[in-house]
Amino acid sequence: MVDSRAVVYAQRQLQAGVDQEQVRIALLRQGWTAREIADIFEAAGVSEHHEVDFLLPAVAGSFALVVTSGILILLNGVLFLFDDVISEGLVNLGLLSSGAYIAAFFPEFGTFYLGIVGVVLGIGVLVGGLLMLQQTSERIGGGLTIFLSVLSLFLSGGGFILGAVLGIIIGAYTIKCAVV
Repeated sequence: MVDSRAVVYAQRQLQAGVDQEQVRIALLRQGWTAREIADIFEAAGVSEHHEVDFLLPAVAGSFALVVTSGILILLNGVLFLFDDVISEGLVNLGLLSSGAYIAAFFPEFGTFYLGIVGVVLGIGVLVGGLLMLQQTSERIGGGLTIFLSVLSLFLSGGGFILGAVLGIIIGAYTIKCAVV
């Protein structure tokens, strides 16, 4: 059921010459969902162009890449947690990332603590990805993803560097494409 006040608002704004996209953005800011806005425009007798339909695959693709970024950062952290055990084997996996430099210059810090930091940052990037899915907090999620990805790059290897780069790019893309 469409709220008649929203329909009247949309009709008045459009009759006053306000661009349909601006009315849509104003309704989004007031908390209406994309589906409700489409219903409001339909009830107002206006056919809405469906930009939102084109954004959904982009949002899903962005989310998938942020999840990949978070998993890489998390995996890098887990490898640092077990680096002491693994390094006794055939290969030292900690050397595959920039976090190994921290361990080399500050041996008292140890790879175990780098691993804990990496796991926390990886989980934080995943939370940022979840925030990016919500219309009201996509900029917060993008900013959080960028911030935590940069931190992970310097503090725990950045998900073999690729995870941090993905997080930074997708976070910036999400902020750019977010509905104002």
